[in-house]
Amino acid sequence: MAFQSSLTRFAASCLALLACMPTPAATTAELLRLTDQLDQMDFDQAIDKATKCIQARDFSCSEAQLKAARKLATGSAAKDHLRRTETLQLAEKEAVEVERQALARRQRELEEEERRLQAAEERAARQTASAAAEESGISAAQGAALFGSLLSQAYKGQAAARMAEAAQGRRIQQQLEASRADVARNQQRFAEERARIEAQRARLLQQQQPQQVRQQAQLPREQEAAATQRAQLAQAQRQEVDANARATAQAESPNRSAQTLVAAANTRTSTSNTPASSSAGSGSANVAHDSRIKRYGTMYVVHYAALKHSRSDKKNLTLIGRITPVSWTYDVPRVSQQQEASGRSDTVPWPVSDLLLKQMRSKFMDYLRDKYTICNESGPKPDGCYVSSKYHQIGNSAAEVQGKLNAMLPSFSAPVTNDSGLNYPPSIAYSE
Repeated sequence: MAFQSSLTRFAASCLALLACMPTPAATTAELLRLTDQLDQMDFDQAIDKATKCIQARDFSCSEAQLKAARKLATGSAAKDHLRRTETLQLAEKEAVEVERQALARRQRELEEEERRLQAAEERAARQTASAAAEESGISAAQGAALFGSLLSQAYKGQAAARMAEAAQGRRIQQQLEASRADVARNQQRFAEERARIEAQRARLLQQQQPQQVRQQAQLPREQEAAATQRAQLAQAQRQEVDANARATAQAESPNRSAQTLVAAANTRTSTSNTPASSSAGSGSANVAHDSRIKRYGTMYVVHYAALKHSRSDKKNLTLIGRITPVSWTYDVPRVSQQQEASGRSDTVPWPVSDLLLKQMRSKFMDYLRDKYTICNESGPKPDGCYVSSKYHQIGNSAAEVQGKLNAMLPSFSAPVTNDSGLNYPPSIAYSE
């Protein structure tokens, strides 16, 4: 109900703004905000691609993405994130070089051992054949056959070892292909979000038309605003029904969850028949359903921080919270028929994760202040306070988040302290 009330107030504010017509300064500020949002999204995309390329050990790819990220890094948090990604790349390069040297050394040792083994086997085979010939009086042809049999067995052992190495190479290739597929999925997700923001930006640019054109189009615009208000009210009712359905589904047993979701879907369909939609009939209802994307899923999140003591390096520590699942829903207008269909999704949309991080930013800072004495960002630092650097990781599974943590922890020199962490909301909803 609180969300419905907030949405109603938001719709009334929109009507008031349309009545008094937005000023060019306000529209320009909104365009600048969208531009900054696009730059931040490009930076996050470049960092994500660079991390994937580093994990796949494709350093030409990672260097290209880091070069793009350096141009977009503006804030201290972004620069710190960029510096840690560069540290991860350097560590991975050093690991590759060490592995290459070890592999070359091992290859030389194996070749030398193979030559010694082959020579020893040939000598042993000749001695065995000679001794057998002396004891049993076998012919030279039989001795040669015995020698050939022993030599064939030695070659079969070497062939088996080479087959095992080839199998290991195929497994590594499969892992690289899986990493490339993951990068491709992330590229598609960022492209969808960019298309949505570009469409919103285009709508704002259209509002900068001459005053005469705006006056001529004022009547259709007021009609559109009224229709938008009715649609937002209907959407608030649908979201309230969806929230009740999810709460009921969590309280009931798993055997009845499917029936509960069907009932919620039927209730949502009947509730959405507002005056704005009933006049259009069943055909327009189908169009309205196809014109929106409604996805849901579960994301996993963890916050952690590097705490540097103001007086003693021995008291520095790295605080890591608990990896926590958070259910999410995503309801936005469709801007392209090529976008992902509605339903359950294994990929967390960027606006959903950004909404969660904005809600948790101040909570994480309050959480740190409750546990430690945090230094002021400006002014004198009291004795025994900590300077905090805050981080987070979000993924589609707990294993993915743990893998990201394992990749970042080597860059922290302070001891790790695990904690129960923040109290995250059980679910979060993003809607436009």
